[in-house]
Amino acid sequence: MPTDCSDYIGDGWLYRWQERLTCFLGTATNEKVTLGGTAATLARTMDNRHRLAELRSGGAAPVYYGYDSESRLSTVSNDAFSASYAYTDDAWDAGYDVMLYNGVTLTCDLTRDRYRRSLVKAITNSVNGVAVNPLAYTYDKLGRVISRNADTFDYNFRSEVISAIIQTNHASRYAYDNIGNNIWVSVNAVTNFFQPMS
Repeated sequence: MPTDCSDYIGDGWLYRWQERLTCFLGTATNEKVTLGGTAATLARTMDNRHRLAELRSGGAAPVYYGYDSESRLSTVSNDAFSASYAYTDDAWDAGYDVMLYNGVTLTCDLTRDRYRRSLVKAITNSVNGVAVNPLAYTYDKLGRVISRNADTFDYNFRSEVISAIIQTNHASRYAYDNIGNNIWVSVNAVTNFFQPMS
């Protein structure tokens, strides 16, 4: 592994013993972008474990990042909001809380299948403790969503969606050719046909 490199522009890099690319200050923290004549600079600060701890863009208020004991992202905050993230005991996403500085609190809680942990069975959203648009899911043995609240979904033997009934007034049907190209879609009373390119 090289310890000191430079390119034809004269930019230089150093590699630490962990083989991480760093600038001469110890961490690759800054980048400059020019869009339409406007220059913007992003400046990053890392913590002692080389994780993003602070992000600044020009004169804007910084964004701060925090981590839990497992090095998972646990908080993000700036002058306008503070977000905290939760995880299950087996490290799956369990939801988040967002507190706006006007006092409004947004919450999203996830409930996972007891045995198939990647499958989310319920999403509970709330604003200041009042539930908003909760979602409940059921799955078939192959892990495909077959219902979401009152909505239902059907699949063919290749796991392609062939029917989606979205309550209360939306019914879609789908058909495919032998290699999975969508050949027609019907939405309520309207059917559209497609000709795959050859």
